[in-house]
Amino acid sequence: MSLMTGVAWTVATGMGLYGLLVSGLHLGQRRLLYRPNPEPPRLSAPYESIGTRTADGVTLRHALASADSADFGVLACHGNAGHLGHRLDKFAPLHAAGWNVAVVGYRGFGGNPGQPSEAGLIADAESVLERLAVLGIPPERVVLYGESLGTGVATALAARRPVAGLVLEGGFTAIADVAQRHYWYVPARRLVRDRFESRARIRTVTAPLLMLHGTADSVVPPDLGERLFAAANAPKTWHSVRGAGHTGVWDQGGREATLRFLARVAGGNASRAAQPALERV
Repeated sequence: MSLMTGVAWTVATGMGLYGLLVSGLHLGQRRLLYRPNPEPPRLSAPYESIGTRTADGVTLRHALASADSADFGVLACHGNAGHLGHRLDKFAPLHAAGWNVAVVGYRGFGGNPGQPSEAGLIADAESVLERLAVLGIPPERVVLYGESLGTGVATALAARRPVAGLVLEGGFTAIADVAQRHYWYVPARRLVRDRFESRARIRTVTAPLLMLHGTADSVVPPDLGERLFAAANAPKTWHSVRGAGHTGVWDQGGREATLRFLARVAGGNASRAAQPALERV
């Protein structure tokens, strides 16, 4: 084998392997994006199971903690892994503060039927929003809380419905942007199917906004959250936690920031003329 033939063979082999890598990432992207725990969650007080049927005909189970005589509710859209049972303790302080709290059970997660997708998860959350309306809590009195991937779900829902407020923990401009940061060696931005284009959607959201982000977040780089925040309408508050990673924000001040935000929303003090606020801890 001549030198040129050897070089050509090496290049061709490398290109072939690269092509296989790109194809594998493209075909398996939903397995990378969604990591559900299929086991049904165990609920305990104050949570109870509620059922919904989505617009595309999927019957799901969710969790609801009802608060006596409360006028407002929080609808929580969790991240891409596990199931709703892993977030119940996290959101219990909101119920203790007097809020109705519903946590979405996505399709394919926690014993629910179906396969997760962008359109599917948004439909799942919307079905819970509609169920809350039947229970006497219309969208105008519901604050959407999105966690990680759930920020894409919550933002899409807030762009469709006139909700009371929006909280985004570890938010991003679009999944394609996050994917490109992690898979910089492939054209990830072009390969992504479930794109969760939050920056485009948040421009139409008029509800008060709180964004929580850790300065050491290696899953969703802070600058992607900052770009999303810049595209949002006022009133809006950016709350960053110095040194916190992707999952550390809630326990390092995020909970308290959220409770303050909810109090402003319920009290009607979130003026639409307010200037963007910054909270750094």
